[in-house]
Amino acid sequence: MENSQFSSTFFDVAYYPKNKSVVFNIEATTTISSKVMIKLEVITYGLIIITKTINLCSLDEASLCPMSAGRIDISSTYSITSSLVDDIPGVAYTVPDIDAMVKVQAYAISDSGIVDYDTPVACVFAPLTNGKTVKQIYASWIIAAISGVGIVTSAVFSIRGTSAINTGNSVMSTTAAHIASNSISLFTYFQNLSVLAMMAVINLPPIAASWCQNFQWSMGMISVPFMQDWISWYIQSTGGIVTNILKNKSVLSIYVQKKLKKRSVSLSDSISESIFSDTSLYTLDERNVTAVASKTLILRGMNRVGYEANIEITNVFVTSIVFLLFVLFVFLVVLTLFKSIMELMIRGKALRAEKFNKFLEFRLQWGTIIKGTLFRMIVIAFPQIVVMCIWEFTQDNSAAVLVDAVIIFVLTLALLAYATYRTFRTGKQGIKFYKNPAYFLFGDLKFLNKYGFLYIQFKASCYWWLIPFLCYIFLKCVFVASLQTYGKEQSLVVWIIETFYFVGLCYYKPYLDKRTNIFNISIHLVNWINSLFFVFFSTVFGQPAVVSSVMGVVLFVMNAVFALYLLIFIFVTCFLAMFRKNPDVRYKALKDDRNAFFHLHNNKIEGQERSAEDYHELSDLGKQVMMTNETDQQKMMRHVSMFQDNDGYDNSVSNIEEEEIELHNGLGNNKNQYKAGNDYEQYSSDSAMQLENPFGNKFAKDSSTESIKDTYKNGNSYKQNPFSDN
Repeated sequence: MENSQFSSTFFDVAYYPKNKSVVFNIEATTTISSKVMIKLEVITYGLIIITKTINLCSLDEASLCPMSAGRIDISSTYSITSSLVDDIPGVAYTVPDIDAMVKVQAYAISDSGIVDYDTPVACVFAPLTNGKTVKQIYASWIIAAISGVGIVTSAVFSIRGTSAINTGNSVMSTTAAHIASNSISLFTYFQNLSVLAMMAVINLPPIAASWCQNFQWSMGMISVPFMQDWISWYIQSTGGIVTNILKNKSVLSIYVQKKLKKRSVSLSDSISESIFSDTSLYTLDERNVTAVASKTLILRGMNRVGYEANIEITNVFVTSIVFLLFVLFVFLVVLTLFKSIMELMIRGKALRAEKFNKFLEFRLQWGTIIKGTLFRMIVIAFPQIVVMCIWEFTQDNSAAVLVDAVIIFVLTLALLAYATYRTFRTGKQGIKFYKNPAYFLFGDLKFLNKYGFLYIQFKASCYWWLIPFLCYIFLKCVFVASLQTYGKEQSLVVWIIETFYFVGLCYYKPYLDKRTNIFNISIHLVNWINSLFFVFFSTVFGQPAVVSSVMGVVLFVMNAVFALYLLIFIFVTCFLAMFRKNPDVRYKALKDDRNAFFHLHNNKIEGQERSAEDYHELSDLGKQVMMTNETDQQKMMRHVSMFQDNDGYDNSVSNIEEEEIELHNGLGNNKNQYKAGNDYEQYSSDSAMQLENPFGNKFAKDSSTESIKDTYKNGNSYKQNPFSDN
C-alpha cells in the first residue's frame, strides 16, 4: 500500500485449535502514533470466510496501546472466542496446502474514539497454512524408484535380446521396445511437471506448487548437505558470490510466491502483480544483501523451486549437473562390473558360457552398448540440461560455472544433432534402396545398439518423429529458462508449443502401435491441460481469484490420479516382463516389419558361438544331394528350398545387395554369416548354374537361373531378389 505507516520484516502468526489461542511474532517498523483498530480478513480459495475487527488495546500489550513510531517487536498470545472458532470451516484443518491468506488493515483511532475506516494507515498480507502439504519426500523417492525400474528393465531386455533367445527371430524384443517407449514417456511427463513449476507465473496456487515439487528430482534438484557445502566452495573459489538465504531464513522475511493478491481490492477484482511492485518494501534480487536484509524477498520460478528443494539459488545449476553426472557414472560402473565379472567367471570356468547366452549380444557389442547407454541418458536428461544451462547463462555466478554450462550445452547439442543426423540419413537410405527405413535402422546391430533409443519407440515409417520430439523439448525448455522475468509471455509460449506438438501427435500417431499411441497421447493431453492452467495462473485473462484457486485443486487431483495410473502401468509391465517366460506374447506383432530385418545380425550372433562341426553339417547334406539321380536344375531348386527354410536366401540376397551399394555402415561384412557359405561356393562350382561369384552381382542367365527366379517369385520369402529386372 502506498504511504503505508507500517511495514513488517518478520510476521508469523500461529493458531492452536486445542486451546483456541493465536500466537504471533512480529518485527516491524511503524510511523503510527495513536491507538489502532485492525480489521482482519481470512481469505480461503478466493473467498472471504472470516471478518473480525480487533482493538489492539484489548491485547494488553503495552507497546501496542497506543502504538509509538519506531521499531516494534511483539511476541504475544491472543485467545479467540468460541463463536469465531465455529466460523472456521473444517477443511481449514485437513486440506493440504490450503490456499488461504490473512489480510490485516490498520485504522487510526482518534482521541474521541472515532475510527476512520475510509483511510487505512497500513495493510498487510500474509499466507496462511495448516502445516499439511502434498509435498512429501517419501512420495518423491517412490516415484523416482518406479521410474528408474522402468528404464533399467528396458535396458536389461535390450541387452539380453529376449526375442532372439525365445523365438530366434529378433534381438531387440517387442517387450524392450514397449518398455523403452513407456519409460521415456513417463520421464517426459514428470519433467514436464517440473519445468512448468519453474515458470515465473504470479498466481501459482500452493497445492499446485507443492505437487510439482515432488518431481523436481527428475531435473536433478536433490539436496545433499555435504555436496551443497562443496558446491558453495567451488563457486566462491572461482570468483563467484554465494547466496546465504537458507542459512538465514529464520531471520529474513521471505515470501515463496504462490498466491498473490492486490492490496486494498475486493476479491471480485482481478489479481495483479502490482502487490509487490513497491520496491521500498519488496525485492526480487536475492543477491542484494542489503535489500534482502531490510525488505521482503519474493521468490518466483526457478528461484522458488530451488528454495523449496533446500538448495541455495546460486547452487541450483551445479547441483543438477552433478546429480546427472553421478547417475551416469553409476550406470557405466555397473555395466563395466557386470561385463568384467561375466568374463572372469567364464574364463575361470566357474560357469559355462552357455549360462550367459541371454547376454551374448552384450558380450559381443560391449563398446557399442556403452555408447548407446550414453545416448540413452542424454536423451532422458535433455530437458534438464537445456533448462539448467540456459538459465545459468542469465545468472551472475562464477566464470567457471558459466564455462561448465557452455561446454555441457554445446556437447549435448552436438551429440544429439549428430545422432539425429545419422538416424535420419540411415532411414532415408533404407527408403531409397529398399522402400523401407526399417531395413537399415533395425538390420544393423551396431547401429541399433548405439542409436536405437532415439527411434525404437516410434514406428519405422515415423522414425523422423525424433526431430519434432527433440525440438519440442528444446524450445519449451529454452523459453522457460530465459523468460523468468516475463511470466505471462512465458506461459503463453509454452502453451502454444504444447498445442502444436499435441496436434501433430494426434495426427501422425508415430509410436509403435495403437496402445503406445494412446499412452503417449493421453500423457500429452494432460501436459496440454497443465500448460493451459499455468496460462490462467499468470493472470493473463484477469480472472477472479477463486478461479485460479479451483484450478489449482483440479490440477492436483487430475495429475495425482494420472501419475498413479502411469506408475502402476509401468510397474506391472516391468513385473510381467521380468517374471514371464516369454513376455513378448503380451503384444501384437508390430506392423512396421522391424522383426523381419533382425536376421541380418541374428545369424552373426549364432555363428560366432557355433562349432566347426555345425558349419560342415550343411556341406555334408549338400554332398549327399549331389550323389542322387536328380538333374542339376532339381538339385539347385532343392538347395534354394533348403535356404528358404533356414532364412539363408534372405541373408544372401541382403548381402548381395549390400555388396552392390557398398554402404559404409558395415552391413556388407555379413556376407559370410549365412549357413554353409563356403560349402555353397563349392557346391555351386559343381552345379550347372556356374555362378561367377555367389556373392557377386553377375549370374549366368540360363534356364536353371530362370527357374530359380520363378521359384523365388512364387515363394513366401521372396523379397526384392537380385534376379529382378528392376
